[in-house]
Amino acid sequence: MFARDLLADGLIADAGDGDVRIRPAADDPEVVVIELSSPSGHAMFEASAQELADFLDRTYDVVVPGNEHLWVDVDEALTHLISNDLT
Repeated sequence: MFARDLLADGLIADAGDGDVRIRPAADDPEVVVIELSSPSGHAMFEASAQELADFLDRTYDVVVPGNEHLWVDVDEALTHLISNDLT
């Protein structure tokens, strides 16, 4: 899971630090490159910039930017993940 802001920023320029990075493809502005890194490995995905922008627009229709905290309790999700990881 990562922020919509990261996806939106990655549509127009290099975005992200660390484990998740998103950027327009160097050779095709119609394509967005999504890179995921972890101690377990590295993966790169390509997506249509237009389809990603359309997806973001639909999410903004459902949850207005800045109101994400009203829909997702990050502390609760982290607690759940951590407790499952230790069992």
